[in-house]
Amino acid sequence: GGSKSDKLSLAFRLFDADNDGFATRREMWQFLRAFLTVLVSLKELSGVASVTELQTLIDKAAMDLTGTIMTEADLNKDGRISYEE
Repeated sequence: GGSKSDKLSLAFRLFDADNDGFATRREMWQFLRAFLTVLVSLKELSGVASVTELQTLIDKAAMDLTGTIMTEADLNKDGRISYEE
């Protein structure tokens, strides 16, 4: 387990790659892109589409997710998310 606060703190640290106390759009996109790439490879979707097509889909999905998260969580609109936000 762990508390909800502990889980939130862990999730934030995953996004904050440079440990500066902020999760930037780029850090979030990089994490989500890597995560989605792993999911796709685990699902063995490589036979469904070419590697280039899959990478394009993954990039688009990561950008879309990042945009949604930033829109909802970047309360002061400075292009990064602090743990407090």
